[in-house]
Amino acid sequence: GGILNCELDGRQDYRLTPSYDGINFSSVTGELHLFAVRDCYIHNFRRGYMGTSGTGGDQDNYFAHNIIAYNFIGVYAADHPEVMDSNDFRYNFYGISGLSSGSQAVYDLPVIGCKFVQNKYGIAPQPGGAAFNFMNIANCVFTRNEILDVEMGPQGSIEGCRFAPPTPYAI
Repeated sequence: GGILNCELDGRQDYRLTPSYDGINFSSVTGELHLFAVRDCYIHNFRRGYMGTSGTGGDQDNYFAHNIIAYNFIGVYAADHPEVMDSNDFRYNFYGISGLSSGSQAVYDLPVIGCKFVQNKYGIAPQPGGAAFNFMNIANCVFTRNEILDVEMGPQGSIEGCRFAPPTPYAI
């Protein structure tokens, strides 16, 4: 299944503790495979996308050509998450985040051709845990994020990306 060419507006200011998500699969108890979100504008939510809490988590879900802005968390990934392709993450507290430990930790996250502009954190796990493992970040732009561009754990790679100041910490 999927969502194509839609605007989802939560009408919530992410700085005021918003209470609901744009796309929410947290009640799914099994795996969620091959769900696509494409050519959408997702803004003003607690989480623009909330992955499944089920065993096996998000498997090969696909996000492409979206603008994900003004959310507390743009995409909250779970387990083996989505393929992020040519998305614009802008003005979120976290562009991409998720659990960093336990059964729903984020592994194998491919992020390709995305922009992370003026977020507080571009890509970072929730506080208190280790960074995401086995990430592949390629051909992305990170500019003017307030605190951090990318926090990543072992066995990840960053290829052909542009990091532009004034972000205090790039990686």
